[in-house]
Amino acid sequence: MINKIVNSKRLQILFKNHLYIITGVIVFLNILVFQSWLVRFGNQFTIYNLIASSLRAVLVLFATWTVVIDKKLNFQKLFPYAIFGNVALINFATTGSNVLLVLFLFLFAIRNLEFNKIVSVFFVAQMMAATFIVFFNRIGLLPSVIDNRGAQIRDSFGFSGSNIFSLLVSFIIIEGLYLSSNKKNNLKYIFSLVLSAIVYLITDTRTGFIISLSAIILFFIAEKFSKNIFSFALALGSLSMMLFGLFLPTIYSSNIKLFAALDSVLSGRLSFANQFLNLYETRALGTRIFTVPNDQLTGSTLILDNFYIRNLLDSGWIFILLFFAVTIYAIIFLYKNKFINELIILFLCLLIGNFENTLTSISVCILFVIIYATVDSKKLSEGIK
Repeated sequence: MINKIVNSKRLQILFKNHLYIITGVIVFLNILVFQSWLVRFGNQFTIYNLIASSLRAVLVLFATWTVVIDKKLNFQKLFPYAIFGNVALINFATTGSNVLLVLFLFLFAIRNLEFNKIVSVFFVAQMMAATFIVFFNRIGLLPSVIDNRGAQIRDSFGFSGSNIFSLLVSFIIIEGLYLSSNKKNNLKYIFSLVLSAIVYLITDTRTGFIISLSAIILFFIAEKFSKNIFSFALALGSLSMMLFGLFLPTIYSSNIKLFAALDSVLSGRLSFANQFLNLYETRALGTRIFTVPNDQLTGSTLILDNFYIRNLLDSGWIFILLFFAVTIYAIIFLYKNKFINELIILFLCLLIGNFENTLTSISVCILFVIIYATVDSKKLSEGIK
C-alpha cells in the first residue's frame, strides 16, 4: 500500500513541483537563521539553537524523502554524491564542523532539479530574506552589528556582518542578470548598477560592489560582443581565481612590495590567510579553526575570509583536491558546450572565494550547484543560453 502511494505518478509530479518551494523555504530560513544578527548571539538563546537544530533536521528529512520518491536513483547517479558525502561525514567526525555535511545534504536533496529553476529559487528566496531582514532592522526589531574601523563606521543592516548584506545583493544581481540574459534590455544593467551603488554607499563595503560591477560588465559583454574569445578568457580566468586564492597566501611575504600592495587592496586578506597557514597544520581531513586575536587593546580579531585557505585548513587537503578536480571539469564542460552565462556565474563565484569564505553556506551555494549540474548535463540542457 505504501509503495503504491509513494510510486504513484500523481504524487511524484506533485512532489517535484513542490521541491522548488521547499528548496526556496530552506534557503530563506538559512539566511534568516545563519546570516542575520541572530547568529552572533545564538549561543545565548536556547530557542535559537532549537530553531537551528530543527532546520538541519528538516534538511535531513528533505534529503531522505527525495531518496524514497526517486525511482531513477542508481549507483552511477549516486556515486558523485557518495564521494562528497563520505568526505563530509569524515570531516564532521574529525573536526566537529557540519558545514560540508549540511551542504552535501542540500545538494543531494536538489539533485533532480534544473539549474535555471534553482537559480530562480535562490533569486526569490535571497531577495525576500534580504528585504525581511533590512525591514525589521530599520524598524528596530532586529539590531545591527556596527563595525568600527577608525573613522569608518559600517552598519550591517541586521545581518551578521557588514559585508553579508552587500554580498547577498551581489548574488541577487548575478542571478537576476543570468535569468534575464536572453532578454536584450539595457535597463537591467542600469538598475543593477544603481542598486549596487546604493548598497555600496549605505554599507561602505567594496567587495560586494566589485563583484556586482564585475557581473554587470561580464553579462553585458556576453550579450553584446563575440563569445568565442570571451568564453576562453572566462575559462582561463576561472582557473586563475582558484590558483590565486590558494597559492598567493601560501607564498605571501610582507617584504615583497607587490604582495604588500596587493594585500592592502584586499584589506589584509592575504596576510591574514598567511598567518592562519602558519598557525594551523594542514591535514588531510581538516582541523577546526577559530578567529585569532589581533589586537589585545581593541579586542579585534583576525578572520579568515579566503574561501580556499579556509577550506584547506578546515575541510582538509583531500576536499580541496576534489574541489579543484570537479571545478576544472566544470570549467572545461561549460567552455566546450558554450554555456557562457553559466561560466560567468562560475567565474564570479571563484572570484568571490578570494574575498569571502561563505560559498559553502546553503544561503549562497550556487557555485556548488553549478558544479554538480555539470556532472548531470541534463540539468543544464534547458538552461538559459
